[in-house]
Amino acid sequence: MSKKIVLFVILFFAVAGVILVGIFGTQASGSGNVLATELYFDVPAGADGKKMMSSPEIGEEGFVTVLLSDMITLSEDATYGKESLSYSMSVPDSAKEFVTLSSNGWLTFYKSVNVIITVRTTDGSNLSDKLYYFNDLDGDKPSDVEGPVFG
Repeated sequence: MSKKIVLFVILFFAVAGVILVGIFGTQASGSGNVLATELYFDVPAGADGKKMMSSPEIGEEGFVTVLLSDMITLSEDATYGKESLSYSMSVPDSAKEFVTLSSNGWLTFYKSVNVIITVRTTDGSNLSDKLYYFNDLDGDKPSDVEGPVFG
């Protein structure tokens, strides 16, 4: 008789354990990362749909620095914030020594040059946006920009 009670207790806890794992396991696996649904530079687009601006004036220090994340809107409910964004820069070969971009979004101009900045999400949502910095209207212009820059 005592063997039957021991087997019943073991069976009871085994069934209860399976039920609890089923209940809480399903809830835990349902909670995951929330992908970003919006990512864009807070800069009005021009007539051609491109977001264009110029950098602040280069100061007495000989450079000006811009924090790109201050100009970006990212979904508030996204699991990963602005610190996880990826930045890239396209600049004419003649101007590469006059501008730098750090991995955390600090853009530094040492001379007025034209630059295209692309920001991308890294959470798997595959969102991106471009910003065109035009500081040298007589300098090299990106190939995908036609006509006057600020006209």
